[in-house]
Amino acid sequence: MSLQAIISRDPKLVLSEWRSCVAQNVALVEPTPRMIVNPFTRQPHEHHAAEGEVELWVDGEAVGLIAPSPEFSDDGELHLYTAHKNDNQMKAAVSAIAASLGAHLEWLDEED
Repeated sequence: MSLQAIISRDPKLVLSEWRSCVAQNVALVEPTPRMIVNPFTRQPHEHHAAEGEVELWVDGEAVGLIAPSPEFSDDGELHLYTAHKNDNQMKAAVSAIAASLGAHLEWLDEED
């Protein structure tokens, strides 16, 4: 998966608004914790998604990940990561999410 779109708004989005959007949208699902092996200690570890990170589901399939940008407190941006960049249903779902937030949706690298 790679960064394919940015959702932004003026005034900046805040985490509480994003959480409210997630709670109201069945296409946005918080990932369940999963067991991984810590590569340094080789011990099992339960991995939890970062705060605000959600999976985007379309037609019963996880097609992407939407997460606050690393500089969210400064820029208020949400980033969409997906390998399904040409999926029209996924694009429609992301467009609807941006619209529900009153935000602008910028698709990256539209030439491909």
